[in-house]
Amino acid sequence: MKITNKYNLPSSLVKAVENDDYNKGDCDYSVTGLLNPPLINRLLKQHEGKLSEDVSDRMFSLMGSAMHAIIERADDQLTEKRLYAEIDGFKISGQTDRIVLSEKLLQDYKFMSTWEIIYGLKPEKTEQLNIYRWLLNQNNIKIDRLEIVAMLRDWSKSKSKFDKEYPQSQILVVPVDVWSFEKTEQFIKDRIKLQQDESYICTASDRWSTGDKWAVMKKGNKRAVRLFDHEQFAIDHVGYLDLTTKNTHFIEFRKGEDKRCEDYCPVKNFCEHRRK
Repeated sequence: MKITNKYNLPSSLVKAVENDDYNKGDCDYSVTGLLNPPLINRLLKQHEGKLSEDVSDRMFSLMGSAMHAIIERADDQLTEKRLYAEIDGFKISGQTDRIVLSEKLLQDYKFMSTWEIIYGLKPEKTEQLNIYRWLLNQNNIKIDRLEIVAMLRDWSKSKSKFDKEYPQSQILVVPVDVWSFEKTEQFIKDRIKLQQDESYICTASDRWSTGDKWAVMKKGNKRAVRLFDHEQFAIDHVGYLDLTTKNTHFIEFRKGEDKRCEDYCPVKNFCEHRRK
């Protein structure tokens, strides 16, 4: 992949990104690749020589690599260990961050948004760690607990002082639900089968779609009173509110966005589905 530098950032950052030594190893799917939407994987393979990414879009990845190097330097636990296992004739690989054998604990270090702590982990994080646990078990390493060490990139100290529901620290340890091995194995098999489907088109979830919304607004206010997924619900709510406050509310339509497609998909310029 070609690395661009649209904002003329220092050459040291460009070289650091260009010298990224990530390698999924000799396997059919890495854990992250298995969790990718099949359409993205297919287009990545088809257009490998044409892809480019700006160095500014790789900063959190670079920071993650730096954090892993720091942990590896400071810790005598097992760190950055790549594992392999076969299932249904396919070879899976994954690289874990930190394994504490004495506690049967697997930790994953991630830069995350504060909102994910407030509203709950995205499903793929739980899926990823449980696949890692399965891989470890296939390599005779027993793990009973899963944790994410979350470093909150958009955390605000001032908000933490006045809102007790807001994360009180910029770094948090977040427990992750542990699946049975049977559930994890079936999930892996289902993902492999999905990756073989060449007709697959990204779902709303894959696209990180916000969906269309109908906002009930009060005249003179900039923020919505309430958001609805269906227009009729918004109409009914305005009717209810205006029983007591005559003609002070109205409905504003807000077009949904496919956030991944617009800003984060590495193959968006090659995706016919996005163009349509």
